Amino acid sequence: TLTMQDAFPNAELWHAAAQCGDDAALYGSLVTATQDLAAEGLEFLLQPDETRAGHLFTQDSYSRGSVSLLRPDGVAHGARDVSHMNGAYGAAVVAQLAALLAV
Repeated sequence: TLTMQDAFPNAELWHAAAQCGDDAALYGSLVTATQDLAAEGLEFLLQPDETRAGHLFTQDSYSRGSVSLLRPDGVAHGARDVSHMNGAYGAAVVAQLAALLAV
């Protein structure tokens, strides 16, 4: 089971940035970077808005019940695993991509 510390060794820095109110500026930098990529002909999808918790994090409900896609038995990730998302998150990403492609 991956914990926040395992998956993101600098997680406390991200939380500190959010607590200090720097999360909006960091997210703004990411948005600007995606716009710069688009100007070069590259499309980069940001995390779907409805899945985010604030500017930097994902809502807990999107990591609960995630399972391994690499194991045939579909073993569930641990309850404290914060780096793997579930089918609801995947559906939100697919819907975002389908809208972009106008499918």
